[in-house]
Amino acid sequence: MQSFTARVSEHQLIAGSFQYLHLELVNPDKIEFQAGQYLILTVEAAKGIRRNYSIASRPEMSHAVELLVDVKPQGSGSQYLKNLKPGEQVKFVAPFGNFVVQDACVNHQLLFVATGSGISPIRSMILDLLITKKHQGPIRLWWGMRRQEDCFWVEDFDNLEKEYQNFKWDLILSRPPKNWPLHFGHVTQHLIEYTKQSTINPAKPRTVWYRAKRDPRQSRDNQQSTMCFYLCGNKFMIEELSTKLAEVGINKEHIHTEKFF
Repeated sequence: MQSFTARVSEHQLIAGSFQYLHLELVNPDKIEFQAGQYLILTVEAAKGIRRNYSIASRPEMSHAVELLVDVKPQGSGSQYLKNLKPGEQVKFVAPFGNFVVQDACVNHQLLFVATGSGISPIRSMILDLLITKKHQGPIRLWWGMRRQEDCFWVEDFDNLEKEYQNFKWDLILSRPPKNWPLHFGHVTQHLIEYTKQSTINPAKPRTVWYRAKRDPRQSRDNQQSTMCFYLCGNKFMIEELSTKLAEVGINKEHIHTEKFF
């Protein structure tokens, strides 16, 4: 880990209570980290107040880091970041964390689940896999939000889906507007249903959306072992989903989590 000074080059409210910050590195002017890791930002040095924030950008963009912050909690960190203006400097220490795509998972189907700002490290992982590492295996994302007006980066993920045939994503609203045409409810139910269908009948066309080379005669246990899960967001989603995945036979070694609150 290393101490950094950075300058706010961009700061905007992108939807609801979600703030986006682009921090250009000043000293040192380069950073090395793994997609999914976080930094510890100094909020008030005199009082020793620091807060953890996942890096939303991919490691290849080594001259800066991007942060996504939900300021709704109105805590010390939220207030500090909310009031930062372009040109101001911040200090942080990085990198930290083990919520990264494990080497043992790179040849498996990668299933990502996020709620709210839990998309931050997962965005970094997916961009790194697709753009930097040219990952060819199947990648799927479920992102749960409350309301339509809270949503952002939708076009970005849509464009990734169009450009990379091995990537598919779904936006799921828990409080959708009338006549909402897409998925609604909770991410848990959608992922569990997908997992059940995939493990019971892996050769079924509507379940296996990505036609990787795979023996349809493989056993249920072998099929389950080819799935790796990365969950990030509120602790209730993570606890519930981890339990339900275990109930349908997913080994805990294939479930990786990062709780945001």
